[in-house]
Amino acid sequence: MPTDNSANELADLKSQFRSLTFCVRIFLALLLLVLAALNIRICLMAPQFEMIFADMLSGTSMPAITRFTLDNSRVFLATTILLLLGGLAALFFRGNKPSTLGAAGALALFFFVEWQFLTAAMFQPVIKIIMTLGQNASDS
Repeated sequence: MPTDNSANELADLKSQFRSLTFCVRIFLALLLLVLAALNIRICLMAPQFEMIFADMLSGTSMPAITRFTLDNSRVFLATTILLLLGGLAALFFRGNKPSTLGAAGALALFFFVEWQFLTAAMFQPVIKIIMTLGQNASDS
Protein backbone atom coordinates (compact mmCIF):
# COMPACT_ATOMS: atom_id res chain seq x y z
CA MET A 1 0.00 0.00 0.00
CA PRO A 2 1.57 3.31 -1.09
CA THR A 3 2.30 5.86 1.54
CA ASP A 4 1.68 9.57 1.23
CA ASN A 5 5.42 10.13 0.79
CA SER A 6 5.72 7.70 -2.13
CA ALA A 7 2.58 9.13 -3.73
CA ASN A 8 4.08 12.61 -3.52
CA GLU A 9 7.36 11.37 -5.01
CA LEU A 10 5.48 9.71 -7.86
CA ALA A 11 3.51 12.88 -8.54
CA ASP A 12 6.75 14.88 -8.48
CA LEU A 13 8.40 12.47 -10.94
CA LYS A 14 5.41 12.70 -13.28
CA SER A 15 5.58 16.48 -13.15
CA GLN A 16 9.31 16.47 -13.91
CA PHE A 17 8.75 14.05 -16.80
CA ARG A 18 6.05 16.30 -18.27
CA SER A 19 8.38 19.30 -17.98
CA LEU A 20 11.23 17.43 -19.63
CA THR A 21 8.99 16.19 -22.43
CA PHE A 22 7.72 19.71 -23.01
CA CYS A 23 11.30 21.01 -23.28
CA VAL A 24 12.19 18.27 -25.76
CA ARG A 25 9.10 19.11 -27.84
CA ILE A 26 10.06 22.81 -27.89
CA PHE A 27 13.64 21.94 -28.88
CA LEU A 28 12.45 19.66 -31.69
CA ALA A 29 9.96 22.28 -32.90
CA LEU A 30 12.71 24.92 -33.06
CA LEU A 31 15.05 22.50 -34.82
CA LEU A 32 12.36 21.69 -37.39
CA LEU A 33 11.66 25.39 -37.93
CA VAL A 34 15.32 26.29 -38.44
CA LEU A 35 16.08 23.42 -40.82
CA ALA A 36 12.86 23.97 -42.78
CA ALA A 37 13.63 27.70 -43.06
CA LEU A 38 17.05 26.90 -44.54
CA ASN A 39 15.49 24.55 -47.09
CA ILE A 40 12.70 26.98 -47.96
CA ARG A 41 15.21 29.77 -48.47
CA ILE A 42 17.29 27.70 -50.88
CA CYS A 43 14.18 26.62 -52.80
CA LEU A 44 12.94 30.21 -53.12
CA MET A 45 16.35 31.41 -54.31
CA ALA A 46 16.68 28.66 -56.94
CA PRO A 47 15.46 30.81 -59.89
CA GLN A 48 18.04 33.50 -59.09
CA PHE A 49 20.75 30.85 -58.83
CA GLU A 50 19.69 29.48 -62.21
CA MET A 51 20.09 32.87 -63.90
CA ILE A 52 23.48 33.50 -62.27
CA PHE A 53 24.79 30.05 -63.16
CA ALA A 54 23.52 30.29 -66.74
CA ASP A 55 25.44 33.57 -67.17
CA MET A 56 28.62 32.34 -65.50
CA LEU A 57 28.73 28.94 -67.21
CA SER A 58 28.05 30.58 -70.60
CA GLY A 59 26.78 27.69 -72.64
CA THR A 60 28.24 24.88 -70.56
CA SER A 61 25.69 22.51 -69.13
CA MET A 62 24.92 22.60 -65.43
CA PRO A 63 25.80 19.60 -63.28
CA ALA A 64 23.04 16.97 -63.16
CA ILE A 65 22.40 17.38 -59.43
CA THR A 66 21.92 21.14 -59.89
CA ARG A 67 19.66 20.70 -62.91
CA PHE A 68 17.55 18.17 -60.94
CA THR A 69 17.30 20.51 -57.95
CA LEU A 70 16.39 23.53 -60.05
CA ASP A 71 13.79 21.59 -62.00
CA ASN A 72 12.22 20.23 -58.82
CA SER A 73 12.62 23.17 -56.44
CA ARG A 74 8.83 23.58 -56.13
CA VAL A 75 8.51 19.92 -55.13
CA PHE A 76 11.22 20.38 -52.48
CA LEU A 77 9.46 23.54 -51.28
CA ALA A 78 6.01 21.94 -51.03
CA THR A 79 7.39 18.84 -49.33
CA THR A 80 9.28 20.91 -46.77
CA ILE A 81 6.26 23.07 -45.92
CA LEU A 82 3.84 20.14 -45.65
CA LEU A 83 6.20 18.02 -43.56
CA LEU A 84 6.96 20.98 -41.31
CA LEU A 85 3.28 21.64 -40.67
CA GLY A 86 2.62 17.95 -40.07
CA GLY A 87 5.58 17.64 -37.72
CA LEU A 88 4.61 20.69 -35.69
CA ALA A 89 0.99 19.56 -35.48
CA ALA A 90 2.08 16.12 -34.30
CA LEU A 91 4.42 17.61 -31.70
CA PHE A 92 1.81 19.86 -30.14
CA PHE A 93 -1.47 18.01 -30.70
CA ARG A 94 -0.60 14.33 -30.21
CA GLY A 95 0.44 14.59 -26.60
CA ASN A 96 3.52 13.15 -24.93
CA LYS A 97 3.77 9.95 -26.91
CA PRO A 98 7.36 8.76 -27.43
CA SER A 99 6.56 7.85 -31.03
CA THR A 100 5.73 11.50 -31.73
CA LEU A 101 9.09 12.64 -30.40
CA GLY A 102 10.84 9.94 -32.43
CA ALA A 103 8.97 10.93 -35.59
CA ALA A 104 9.88 14.59 -35.05
CA GLY A 105 13.53 13.61 -34.60
CA ALA A 106 13.42 11.58 -37.82
CA LEU A 107 11.81 14.53 -39.60
CA ALA A 108 14.58 16.82 -38.35
CA LEU A 109 17.13 14.35 -39.72
CA PHE A 110 15.28 14.34 -43.06
CA PHE A 111 15.35 18.15 -43.19
CA PHE A 112 19.08 18.13 -42.39
CA VAL A 113 19.80 15.66 -45.21
CA GLU A 114 17.60 17.67 -47.58
CA TRP A 115 19.49 20.85 -46.63
CA GLN A 116 22.82 19.14 -47.30
CA PHE A 117 21.56 17.91 -50.69
CA LEU A 118 20.22 21.33 -51.72
CA THR A 119 23.39 23.08 -50.60
CA ALA A 120 25.60 20.62 -52.47
CA ALA A 121 23.47 21.01 -55.58
CA MET A 122 23.80 24.79 -55.50
CA PHE A 123 27.58 24.63 -54.97
CA GLN A 124 28.30 22.27 -57.88
CA PRO A 125 28.16 25.01 -60.56
CA VAL A 126 30.40 27.23 -58.43
CA ILE A 127 32.95 24.43 -58.22
CA LYS A 128 32.65 23.89 -61.97
CA ILE A 129 33.23 27.61 -62.62
CA ILE A 130 36.27 27.69 -60.33
CA MET A 131 37.74 24.62 -62.03
CA THR A 132 37.17 26.19 -65.46
CA LEU A 133 38.85 29.41 -64.33
CA GLY A 134 41.78 27.40 -62.97
CA GLN A 135 42.17 25.54 -66.26
CA ASN A 136 42.00 28.78 -68.22
CA ALA A 137 44.65 30.34 -65.98
CA SER A 138 46.99 27.36 -66.38
CA ASP A 139 46.49 27.32 -70.17
CA SER A 140 47.61 30.94 -70.51
